[in-house]
Formats: sequence, structure tokens, C-alpha cells
Amino acid sequence: MNSEKKVTKKSRLKKVLIIIFLLYIVISTSYLIIWACISGPDVTYRVISNCCDSDIDDYKNYPGRDLLTGNNAYNFKQTNNDKFVPKKVLIKNKEDIDLESFLEASDSIAFLVIKDDVIRYEKYFQGHSANTVSMGFSASKSILSILIGIAIDEGIIQSVDQSVTDYIPELKKNGFDKVTLKSLLQMHSGIDYIENDSPFGEHVKFNYTSKLREAILNLKVVKNPSPDFAYKSADNAVLGLVLDRALKNKTISQYTQEKLWEPLGMEHDGIWTLDSKKGGLEKTWCCLSATAKDFAKFGCLYLAKGNWNGTQIVSEKWVDDSITGAFTPATWPKYELEEGFENYGYEWWICSSERKDILARGKNGQFIYVNYSKNIVIVRLGWSTGDAGFGKLSHGDWLSLFVNLSESLKN
Repeated sequence: MNSEKKVTKKSRLKKVLIIIFLLYIVISTSYLIIWACISGPDVTYRVISNCCDSDIDDYKNYPGRDLLTGNNAYNFKQTNNDKFVPKKVLIKNKEDIDLESFLEASDSIAFLVIKDDVIRYEKYFQGHSANTVSMGFSASKSILSILIGIAIDEGIIQSVDQSVTDYIPELKKNGFDKVTLKSLLQMHSGIDYIENDSPFGEHVKFNYTSKLREAILNLKVVKNPSPDFAYKSADNAVLGLVLDRALKNKTISQYTQEKLWEPLGMEHDGIWTLDSKKGGLEKTWCCLSATAKDFAKFGCLYLAKGNWNGTQIVSEKWVDDSITGAFTPATWPKYELEEGFENYGYEWWICSSERKDILARGKNGQFIYVNYSKNIVIVRLGWSTGDAGFGKLSHGDWLSLFVNLSESLKN
């Protein structure tokens, strides 16, 4: 009898496990079907195939347009690293932290300090080198801002006060009549878009869709425009389509090549990631990839107020407008304001108007820091913002390090 009871219990347990497994399959399949219906099968496939996250090597996984090194690459002068940069630094109120050990332990892959156009410190980690290309994520937004400025300088775009619908008339029906290019640059457009990683949300859809133009044309305005700053990649995506339309038969990548990559003497090939291979649109809010030194050149361009070796690449007025905040801290929703950041210009973070420093920053701690008062540019790239035994490091923590290094750097 006991053996029969044991067999019966095992049989019941087996049936229960089978039912649980089948329920799991049904629920998972239903979830995927609902997700695919809401976001599109291409988005669902790309998210799953990319292990539900994105990293600095994403440019390898998606279509893109190459940015090619020209014949006149610009090479920074270099000095002895140890002579100018302090070996010990202050991190999260802890003094005497070894800089190189901290960088290595905090998921960094590259760290550059440039003063007076001379590299004073250059380190690479985790098998990366000066030749390694990585994605800049939202630091790419600041690069699009430069391109918009050049387009205005050249008359391709008339003014930041133009309506978006001058270039994308299809958006009139979605409430974009009063949304100007300036409101997109300063991120107070009022677009119905939430910047989070919900798999059913617009942000994930924009990051992974193969039909970006269609996604942009489906955006709607809920406040016209909003008086408040709200960080949204959608604002940049719309700007990208505006530039694409204004350029007519030239792609954003071709314009970047012509107006930035060759004039700045980029040392390595870069890439703009696209939504799709055929007739694709550049993902301008996230997906310019370059080496650390080439990212640094964008910072040096802004440090020199748009001038590069005697040639005005983008007007000084545009640079000044870009780094002048449109909002006072009181207008920022609290969840948007991070410690250490004062304001937001034309897709550049304004750290301190008194200290005169700005930042292009991207997911996982991609930073281009520009300090006007000290004539310094710092670039940090990494797999994440890191921990290094201090707890999760914020963008504000990294900004604090950049400021401290700028103050302590020897002449």
C-alpha cells in the first residue's frame, strides 16, 4: 500500500509540475503576443535577441552608416601622465583614493584629461585601447545639437523659433503646431513620451524599432508646449527627423562626415546607428559611436567656442546659446534634477554657470566634460557608472570627480 501511495504522490506531483510548466508557456506566449502587438514584432525580437538591455558595443548589432577618417587626422599633443594629474583623489567624501585603481574598479574603459589641447592623462581598461570604438548613448544628443547649429549657420534650417511642422507637416494633426525647434532642444515640448525602460513604453520602442520615421510620426503633444523641463529622447528624435528633412538628399551621417568628422580630424572611423538598413534614419538621441579621443574633440570644439584650428566649425553664438540655460532650477521637477547639475541648454547639461562647466552625458556613464574656466576637457567611457566599493555611482558623483580634477590639475 505504501508503495502505491508513493507512486500516486509522484504521479500527482508530476501532473502539477506539467500544469505549472504549461501555464508558464501560455502566460509567456501571451505576454510576447501582447508585447509584439503593442510595440511591434521587430522591437520584441530585437530586445530579446539583445538580452533585454543595451551596452556600449550595440553598434555591432544593428545597421549603421560609417563615418570615415579623412586624410588629415588631428593628433593631440601628450605629456607625462603622472606629472600633471594627482594620483589620489576625493570620491564621495573619501579622500586619498587612488585614481587609476578607482577608474579600473568602476567599470571604466577609457579616461582622458585634456588641458590646453594637450592630453595630460590617458588610461584604458578592460582590454580597451585608444583604437576602441564605443557607443556614446545620450552624449550623442549634444552632437546633434552641434549639427543643428551648423545647419542654422548655413541657412539649411532658418531658426530655432521655427515650428517643427515647417519640416514635418504630418505632425500638425498631432498637436505640434506650436512646438518649436528650441522647445525640442531644451526639452519642454510637451510630447507624450515617458523616458523609462518599460518594455511596453515608447522609449524602448524608439530604441529598437526598425520603423523610426513611423514611430516619430505617431507622437502626440499633450501640453503645447510644456512650460516645464522633462528629459525625453523623443524630442531629440523629432529634431533628427527635422534635420533629415532639411538636408533633403543628404543623410545625417553624410552631413556629420562633411561638417564634423573630416574638419575635426577624427583619428578613427565612427558610426551612426540606424533603425534599418534600407533607407534608415540615424538614432540621433543615443547612437553615435567613436573612440575616446574623437569624442574629446567635440568637447574641445565647444571649449574653443566652435573654432577648430582657426576655422569656425559652428558659430560662437550657437555655442553660447547652447550652454546658456533656459530654465531656473525652480522650474525643474524634482525627479529630473540631479545633485551638481544647474540647468539644461541646447542638449548640453549646464553644471555651474559660476564655475563655467558643461557636460554631454549618456547612459552607463559616457561623459564629455568641458570646463571653460580651467580650459579642460575630460572624457570618461564605461560599461556602467560603476560602484568601486562606494555604492552605485551617480552622474553627480562623476561630475564631482571631474570638478575636483580640474581644480587640482597642475599647469
